[in-house]
Amino acid sequence: MGRATVGSPTTVSRLAPTPSGFLHVGNAVNLVLTSWYVRSRGGVLALRIDDMDPQRVRREYIEDVFEVLDWLGITWDIGPSGVDDFRRNYSLAARTDYYRTELSNAVRAGLPLYACRCSRSDVARRASGDRYGTDPCLGVGLRLSPDETAGKVLLPLARPGPSGMVTSADDALTEVVVWRREGSPAYHWASIIEDRDLGTNAVVRGVDLQPSTAAQIFLAGFVGAEAFSTARFIHHDLVLAPDGSKLSKSTLAGNSSPMDRDHVTRALIRSLAQESGAAWGISDPTGGLPPDHRSG
Repeated sequence: MGRATVGSPTTVSRLAPTPSGFLHVGNAVNLVLTSWYVRSRGGVLALRIDDMDPQRVRREYIEDVFEVLDWLGITWDIGPSGVDDFRRNYSLAARTDYYRTELSNAVRAGLPLYACRCSRSDVARRASGDRYGTDPCLGVGLRLSPDETAGKVLLPLARPGPSGMVTSADDALTEVVVWRREGSPAYHWASIIEDRDLGTNAVVRGVDLQPSTAAQIFLAGFVGAEAFSTARFIHHDLVLAPDGSKLSKSTLAGNSSPMDRDHVTRALIRSLAQESGAAWGISDPTGGLPPDHRSG
């Protein structure tokens, strides 16, 4: 994506939607909060579309990202101008060889990578018990092999987390997949490499991703991502569904149809963003979103 080049220390962050479904209200609120945070500090804002899961990515989902950003009036300084530019120049899925090289470099730097042949159902069965150190593939010495093993990193029992918080195996990830069985980089690996290259020093994300943040901070130590290791992390409250459940791209605002922008107004998004951002001192630096209009 390219590192932000600035003459003095400044806020550098990113909008990082995943095109695995149509964006929902919670996604829109996060995009607004990230934009507000960066713009209020005169920082650099990048657009990074995480398309590492080819089985779930569709062109209409990528189009939806640009349509929602346009509808919200959000602009960015680094990143694709549209779908075609993204596919030609910014697709993370096209950078597999680069991520593989960076993984080899990190292993030489001490990254505790091991190969695992367990299926997702195997992992799920272990999740209800004492998970730490129980992976039967740990210490066996398996080799990374496409379609047979995934690359995992065992995380320490206690490690630095956001804002100096120490997370433990009881409330955070105990292992993280960095290389997929299909032979491609997993989210956490591609994300930390991109954040290192951008120089990301501020991240605005939902509170549900706090364990992911702690895992990525650990990975950052093996790839020279100093800015990320000491970044400002904001984990805002989530926008919940009417029944109190977490929104996802597979629920009511999810992947069956785009967000209904005839009924979900920018005023509503702004109100929800103000509510979620209040605890962190995040507010609209412009005084208000543009008047509502239909996208497309």
